[in-house]
Amino acid sequence: MPDLFQEKYRIPSARASWHDYSANGLYSLTICTAAREPILANVVQGVVHLTPEGQIVQEEWEKSFCLREELSCAAYVIMPNHIHAIVRIQRAKAQDNMTQRRSGLEREPKSISSFIACFKAVATRRIRSHSPAFQVVWQHRFYDRIIRNEDEYEFILNYIQCNPRNSPDYLNPQHLLDLLETPKV
Repeated sequence: MPDLFQEKYRIPSARASWHDYSANGLYSLTICTAAREPILANVVQGVVHLTPEGQIVQEEWEKSFCLREELSCAAYVIMPNHIHAIVRIQRAKAQDNMTQRRSGLEREPKSISSFIACFKAVATRRIRSHSPAFQVVWQHRFYDRIIRNEDEYEFILNYIQCNPRNSPDYLNPQHLLDLLETPKV
């Protein structure tokens, strides 16, 4: 099939072209909701209260690491309109040697990009079945940083852990009543 737009309207990738995102390593990730809508949680006095959509996202996030043996999550937090996480790829040596570079238009299998695409698709499908009003859940892209050393890791880990406490109270009026009606345990 001929390339209809001859790459004229394609936005360049935000990923580092010199790095193999399917290789072993640590990555700091931020995934934002569409238009940064606060649909995932409310933050009250530094405590995150997940909305039903946020609970779905949490379930799918955690399930992702059960399904992908090469991935593990060192830390994550779901905020009202984004997720911060530290994800590790740890592949067996035999798999590392099999990695081949693909064209810029394809996702590397078992890479950070393929993981995020799959996670977003599954979470979106479940959110839509629960709340049909949500047609677009995520921004098209995500933010990443390759964690290069222990100092960076500690800084990002601290940021993730402190994010709810450092966030101002963030109440989504749509979910405020649910939060107020939830019995305290």
